[in-house]
Amino acid sequence: MYDRCYPSRKGLKENFLIGVEDFVRTTRQYKYYALDGGIICPCLKCECTKILKDEVVKVHLYQKGFMLNYKIWIFHREEMSYVDFSLLS
Repeated sequence: MYDRCYPSRKGLKENFLIGVEDFVRTTRQYKYYALDGGIICPCLKCECTKILKDEVVKVHLYQKGFMLNYKIWIFHREEMSYVDFSLLS
């Protein structure tokens, strides 16, 4: 997710491109995609503050990468399973 560019040459890594495609495809499946009219952009600049069309989100992610600590898609209203935090201490 954060390993997008080759260090010694220009271009985006194939795994990053596939990951962005998977992200967009998965996000389209949530009911809020249609209700919101797009995807909440998780790029480093937007930081989930803008709803944009799919192709614009892809370009943002290609150019800027994902915002830091973007691991759980809370901004896309995904349902999370229950976690008993008392077991973690």
